[in-house]
Amino acid sequence: MLVVMLASSVIVILVGTYVAARLGLRAVRAGGLPEFSVAVALGSFAAVAYPTLLMAVFLRGHVDPLVLRVLAVICVIAYAFTVGGIAFFTYSVYRRGVLWARALTGFTVVLVVAAALFSIDAWRPDGTRANLYGAKLFNACFVLTFAWAAVEALRYYAMLRRRLALGLADPVIGNRFLLWGLGSAVSTACNVGMGVLTYSGNSDNVPINGMLQSISGFVSAATWLLTFAPPQRYLAWVRRRAGVVDVGGSESSL
Repeated sequence: MLVVMLASSVIVILVGTYVAARLGLRAVRAGGLPEFSVAVALGSFAAVAYPTLLMAVFLRGHVDPLVLRVLAVICVIAYAFTVGGIAFFTYSVYRRGVLWARALTGFTVVLVVAAALFSIDAWRPDGTRANLYGAKLFNACFVLTFAWAAVEALRYYAMLRRRLALGLADPVIGNRFLLWGLGSAVSTACNVGMGVLTYSGNSDNVPINGMLQSISGFVSAATWLLTFAPPQRYLAWVRRRAGVVDVGGSESSL
């Protein structure tokens, strides 16, 4: 299980950082706020949170506890940017200007800031945690954020599917909404599972936690790559499957 968890972590770091860099460059060139939001979210998660978490795991017991506390704070802040970025992306793509969506985005940001503050405060000087209040709040943030992303993406895919049947939509765009929705749904389910372990006091159950994290990691990495930086062969396959002549890749994001 440890090997699988490590492989999942490495793939998440490499794929997430690569996709975040591509999206960041695209956002700078085109001024796209949704792309920038996802770039911040994926970059914070893959390039900061995951490497920091791995460093803390491997350094535990070998360095001053203060170092572990600093790493924990960095990881917590990166997680906060991840949740905020995904929430704002969902709002800006599907529900921009809608009052309830604006309120939900604001609530998510407030909740994740509270989670970050609770998490930072929970770390003792010796590198251990005094409580799991912050972890529980973070889990709620991830479940809320990815569940909303899944619902919106799959709803939009259903709308596009009807247009695809009439030849009025690009199958590649539809496939991207489907992938993002399914990936977000898997992330939601895995976070629910990890939340059950945390709330029941079994957050240190390594086999189950490791399995859930690995599944989420592998699926997320595949989703990020095929949604935001798909290989040309994959795009050609999607178009052939939809009965559309391949005329080159699409640079459009969600």
